[in-house]
Amino acid sequence: MPKLSLAKLERHLYAAADRLRQEGLDAATYKDYIFGLLFLKRCSAALMSF
Repeated sequence: MPKLSLAKLERHLYAAADRLRQEGLDAATYKDYIFGLLFLKRCSAALMSF
């Protein structure tokens, strides 16, 4: 699997954020996406500490 550069990761994240903004999500729906990302970040940090 090829490595992902920081610049490419940033482009992907901004594109995803733009897509969410274009869909006109209300705060309750947007919250589900954010909590999911926070959960994945926490899992990643926990795995890296082993």
